[in-house]
Amino acid sequence: MQFQHKNINDINHNHYKLIKNILLTTPTYVSKLPFKVNNYSKPLELWNKYKIDKTISLDEPLIKSAFDFHLSNNNHILLFYSTSLDNCLLFCKIETLYYNIIVPFKGYDILENCNNSVIATYVQAY
Repeated sequence: MQFQHKNINDINHNHYKLIKNILLTTPTYVSKLPFKVNNYSKPLELWNKYKIDKTISLDEPLIKSAFDFHLSNNNHILLFYSTSLDNCLLFCKIETLYYNIIVPFKGYDILENCNNSVIATYVQAY
């Protein structure tokens, strides 16, 4: 399987609209995470390693399950928020392309005022 990653500036208009529409749906899964990060380079590093060799250096089954989900074929978004950060990381898969996007955390009503790190999944509503 070949992975194609695009810079946020390279997202085509249709994919951008689809990502926005998916984020406007209700999450299909939300869970607290038992850790936090100071920035999103570590989750990106874990994902980049996992997509190649299916191994993860954390003893955290929830992250492995999330990455397995992210490898699936359907259009979806995996949101990761680490407590006390102003942004969240979106792992997006649209068609065959993967987008990793950091966006402001404000506006996620379901997660506002959250004192925990959180992972959530969003899937395309048909």
